Amino acid sequence: MGDLFYNILGNSAGSLTNTSPFSNIMHSYWSATEYVPGGSTAWYFKIGNGEQTTNYKNFLIYAWAVHSGDVGTGVVPVPAAVWLFSSGLLGLLCFTRRKIS
Repeated sequence: MGDLFYNILGNSAGSLTNTSPFSNIMHSYWSATEYVPGGSTAWYFKIGNGEQTTNYKNFLIYAWAVHSGDVGTGVVPVPAAVWLFSSGLLGLLCFTRRKIS
């Protein structure tokens, strides 16, 4: 979450100025990493000010499903998708013509 907050979105400590392309961002998110000395606590990230801290696991904080690396939308190469769809459609047409005759 820190990489997303500081590096990807370009926010500075203490201020959330850029949320693009995300909307409806909540104040805090769990990081899914247990804080070992406490055992009953885990790390969470405060989106509002860029702070990472710990809290008890039963505390109600949101979760954000992310993967390591940049978070973004997948790009489908249109020419390849059109070629694949067209070849499949042509195969179906040939199969039905062969079955009819």
